[in-house]
Amino acid sequence: MQQFQYLPGNDHESIQLSDIENKSSQILGYADDIDVIGRTKLDVDSIFLEIEKVASFYGLMINGNNTK
Repeated sequence: MQQFQYLPGNDHESIQLSDIENKSSQILGYADDIDVIGRTKLDVDSIFLEIEKVASFYGLMINGNNTK
């Protein structure tokens, strides 16, 4: 199954198509929702922190009341 993968560390972070079976974490975007999938909680937490950094750069905040 192919999904989009978030790639932190570029000039303006990017999203790339990749195979979920070969990755430790995935980010799936749907309109104004983002799903983060990881093999471990640490993988998910790490990506979540990167998303918060990028969101902050653009003046956005993640609503903690809508996260699971």
